[in-house]
Amino acid sequence: MLEDSQDPSLAPLGPIDRVSFLAEQARNRLASWKLISLCVITILAMGAVLGLIVTPLLLMAGRIFFGLVDAFVDFPDAMELVGQELDNLLQRVMSPFDDDTPRSFTILALAAWIVPGVLAIIGGWLAVRALFSGAGVGGVLEALQARPPRTGDVEEMQLTNIVTEMAIAAGVPPLRVLLVDSEIANAASVGLSREQATVVVSRRILDEMDRDETQGVLAHLVGSIGNGDLGIALMIMSVFQTFGLVLTVLDLPFSAAARRTFFFMLRYAFSSGNDPQGDRNATLVSNLLLSRQQPEAMSEVTLFMQRILGEKKGSPRMIIGSLILMMFLPLILARLFAFLLLSLVTLFLLGPLIGAAWRNRRRLADSTAVQLTRNPTGLARGLIHLSEIGDLMPGAGWGDLVFIVGADAGDARRQRALAERMATLRKEGGSLQERISGGAEAVASLRSEVDDKDTQKLSFASRQGLVASFHPSINSRILRLQAMGAEVEWTARKEFPWMRACLLPMAVLVLIWMVIAIFKA
Repeated sequence: MLEDSQDPSLAPLGPIDRVSFLAEQARNRLASWKLISLCVITILAMGAVLGLIVTPLLLMAGRIFFGLVDAFVDFPDAMELVGQELDNLLQRVMSPFDDDTPRSFTILALAAWIVPGVLAIIGGWLAVRALFSGAGVGGVLEALQARPPRTGDVEEMQLTNIVTEMAIAAGVPPLRVLLVDSEIANAASVGLSREQATVVVSRRILDEMDRDETQGVLAHLVGSIGNGDLGIALMIMSVFQTFGLVLTVLDLPFSAAARRTFFFMLRYAFSSGNDPQGDRNATLVSNLLLSRQQPEAMSEVTLFMQRILGEKKGSPRMIIGSLILMMFLPLILARLFAFLLLSLVTLFLLGPLIGAAWRNRRRLADSTAVQLTRNPTGLARGLIHLSEIGDLMPGAGWGDLVFIVGADAGDARRQRALAERMATLRKEGGSLQERISGGAEAVASLRSEVDDKDTQKLSFASRQGLVASFHPSINSRILRLQAMGAEVEWTARKEFPWMRACLLPMAVLVLIWMVIAIFKA
């Protein structure tokens, strides 16, 4: 703090306790990799619990199958031996903790429970990575209706020059630039790697932002590419696609939608790499896998049971259906337990961890933009501008992860509009009933705006049932930019760390439950 006798003109610009962008980068990079490591541990633990639940049920389903077939068909000696061995294995796996059981066998039995689930998670993730490794982002760009810059447009040519300038400063290969003619202001970096990256910018950014603001936004995107965020975004997507693949395989016996999803996936896997519709098909398969985690997918299992139990009692179809249901019952239970496990762990543990890790990557890109431009004020002003005109881009789908702002920008703007409307109603006075009616009309108007733009349905986090946002609040980002020297007028809003205060303790409880389930069965 300056003494009264000092000349105010000699006061340092920006905050006195200024944070360097290098220190900010180190902090966010370390925090993000810690959280990513916790995500990997959580996924492996989830696979262990999945095997703990599903393996005995699958063995039971196999034993029931052999028992039913053996009642009508004479097995050869080899098949009878397989059925007997399966029966013995089931009995041993279901009772590995008897007092007279050797400790070595208990360990092997526990491994027989756990290893299949872990291998299923790892194998599914490797399969998904291999499946989409050659897919581009043409489907996302097509949905956004992105176009190349017009050669006769000075501002669009200037945009290309700024991206080239930032790419050279960041040491990344030349980047393709596309624009989206949309009323919503937003920008993203999409692609499979830094060598194949594309910068997508909505035209409204050029219309309403000055050069410093535009440069700050573009520096954030280029910095994100240079930091390797595209690969991390694809890794996040592959995790949820893997969960969808596991549930798809469990749904195959009794779900026509699951069989269609599996068929499309196989057709895409064996299609030619020169298929012009490859990117569109990749987007279709990805959306189908992600949809298998929705609660609506469980209704197909219910319909399967209703079709069997809805037959007339005592009829041949009822008897045959009951035998089929008996054979599929362990699979249905396995599907139910797998869905509950993936949903609970994703909601209370994995989702918050992935969201926190990605928010750190966004802040890392902000500090990288400061390094590239040496102008934190430009990016801060750009974020303030985006808080007024930005929102989730229609058609972004899973790509909303790589946009500079997400649905939180539009939500914050709508909340401010609602607060201003309520303040106006209070100033105008009137009866309590009139103010309540006016507030209800304002809420209905904002809800209609959300429905028209369809932002909630397009949000990746909301579609996956996650409460954790993948974008840090603009308020927190501007505060960090102010700490790095941004000179902007911004009324800081106090943010309660509700996720850390509420969800993380619940996440710890879920993790403890998984550990107890693994070691005490």
